[in-house]
Amino acid sequence: MSYTAPVNELRFGIRVHGRLGEILQLPHAEGLDAETVDAVLDEAARFASEQWADTNHTGDLHGAGFFQTT
Repeated sequence: MSYTAPVNELRFGIRVHGRLGEILQLPHAEGLDAETVDAVLDEAARFASEQWADTNHTGDLHGAGFFQTT
């Protein structure tokens, strides 16, 4: 199984709906810029695809089920 994080969609959501530009103007965001946010997002996507993608291979193949026994 492979997983590719939707980085472009996440980036759009952070910039538009998360109002990244406004957040970066706040005093406590000093030293943070859009390039750093993009780098963190890219690394999180890489981590998800390399580490999390195959953690539940059996569950991905067979899924969960409910079997009533009585």
